[in-house]
Amino acid sequence: MPSYRKRAVVLTTAAACLLSPLAAAPAVAAADATAVKTLVVGIDGASFDFLDDADMPNLDALRGRGMVSSSNLYGTPLAGTISGPGWSTIATGVWPDKHDVVDNNFTAPRYDLYPDYLTRIEAAQPERSTAVVATWSPIATTVFGSAVDSRIQGGNDVGTTAKAVEAIAGGADDVFVHLDEVDGAGHSTGTNGAAYAQALAKADGEIGEILAAVDARPADEEWTIVVTADHGHTPTGGHGGSSPAERKVFVIAAGPGIEPGVRHDVKITDVAPPSSPPSASPRIRPGRSTARPYRTSRPMPSTRCAPSCRPARTRPVPERMSSAGRMRRRRGGASTTPSCPPAA
Repeated sequence: MPSYRKRAVVLTTAAACLLSPLAAAPAVAAADATAVKTLVVGIDGASFDFLDDADMPNLDALRGRGMVSSSNLYGTPLAGTISGPGWSTIATGVWPDKHDVVDNNFTAPRYDLYPDYLTRIEAAQPERSTAVVATWSPIATTVFGSAVDSRIQGGNDVGTTAKAVEAIAGGADDVFVHLDEVDGAGHSTGTNGAAYAQALAKADGEIGEILAAVDARPADEEWTIVVTADHGHTPTGGHGGSSPAERKVFVIAAGPGIEPGVRHDVKITDVAPPSSPPSASPRIRPGRSTARPYRTSRPMPSTRCAPSCRPARTRPVPERMSSAGRMRRRRGGASTTPSCPPAA
């Protein structure tokens, strides 16, 4: 099982976590003896409120030792809660009113003004090896630009996982991976269907394979790992509207940096924001984490337990908004008031 020997927990906000050391300050990064690398895994259509009860030991381990933040997407009329705007927002670090992707047609995107983060890394440090591996082909062909070293279409999530493992094993420095089949299950049965829980479990196994490939890399590499999603799903299936279930997304992150815990101020635009000095945001707290190196003894499952046979979890559960507008914990607890998403 991966030990994640160099991975304490991190995700800094605004101008920071992935790109400032790479796209904004290449000379500093080049002088550092430690090999700094990044991995972003996107689970299409993964609904945050269903992650906790799903059979996802690999993601649970990352959540248990990592930074977890849920937030709300935009809604109509800005853009629908669909993949084109969602992945464009994650890749570029700006909202649809800037990148101009409002549907899956990509009619007039402004990637010239707001390029994806791998393109920005290539511009700042062309010697770095960048790769995007995606099941949904527009991510590899359109969202991420031609400057990226490898743009690979996996065909399905098994193929995408295999290609991602190959890219990491081959020495890629910055990798984006897109898994799509959770979204397919959401369309088929909704989040309340058994197929949705099964798809989440399958995606977790694939994430485990990808993380094992990271852990197999040389000991002098230091990885930042992010897992996120482009939109949620309705209980009966589908997305694109502005309901809370469709708008709720998340960022989970681990790597060298700040303290772990549940936050409410990290948005999907904070995964790869446009380059600017880290000091531009008062929310950034750079420096070494005091968290212990990430370790877990739980193996990647070859079979999936039914929910009834799994042991109860004791880790804290992030809060969510009820239909009445009150904050509550999924298993009880004191109410709090979340921060609202900032305007783009």
